[in-house]
Formats: sequence, structure tokens, C-alpha cells
Amino acid sequence: SGLKDSKAVEKAIASRREELSSVENLLARPEGRAFWSEGSRLVERLNSLFGSIDGVNAPPTAAQISYFEELVSEFKTAISKVRDYFEVSLKDLNNMLTREKLPPLLIPQLPPPPAWICGDTSSK
Repeated sequence: SGLKDSKAVEKAIASRREELSSVENLLARPEGRAFWSEGSRLVERLNSLFGSIDGVNAPPTAAQISYFEELVSEFKTAISKVRDYFEVSLKDLNNMLTREKLPPLLIPQLPPPPAWICGDTSSK
């Protein structure tokens, strides 16, 4: 029974690693991959927008504000997937590890999302 269960644990760990790679891929281009073949990810687009706004002595343009709003929407989706990974997927894996009498993973406590993510616009 132990060998069969260890295969299930290995499969669950491999599945969580693939899920983590998928979540990371939403946020940043995987290391070692060329920009031209992969395209930019959320972090790169936010950095680029910040640079274009911060690089001039003028308020953001309407196009920059619109683009920022698109990126905020994308960020909300990505951060939701990050939270699901830590709060659901890894907790499920820990439950399996505990059942198999294996040490659980240390899962960091995520900070609460900023108010503007939750729809509270009073703190913008």
C-alpha cells in the first residue's frame, strides 16, 4: 500500500509544480525564454507602463490610464490564481501529505489584497 500511495503523492506534487509554473507564467516570462518568442507578461507590461508614465513630466494620457485599467483587470485575475494556488491547491496537497504521515509544506500567509482590488476606490 505504501508504494502505491507514494506514487499518488509524487503525482500530486508534480501536478502542483505544473500549476505553479502556469501561475508564474501569467506574471513573468519564464527564465531563459526569449522576449520575441514569448511576448511580455504582466510584470513586464506594468514596468513598461510605469516607465512611460514616470519618464515624462506630465500626467498620464487617456491611453495610459485605459491601459492601466486593462492591466488592473489582468492583475486581479492573476492574483486570484495565486491565492487559489496557495489557499486551495497547496492546502489540498498538505492534507494528502498529512494523511500519508509525511511532513506538510510550509505555506506562507498571504497578505490581504489591497482595498482597490476588492472594489474599494476610496483609497486610490
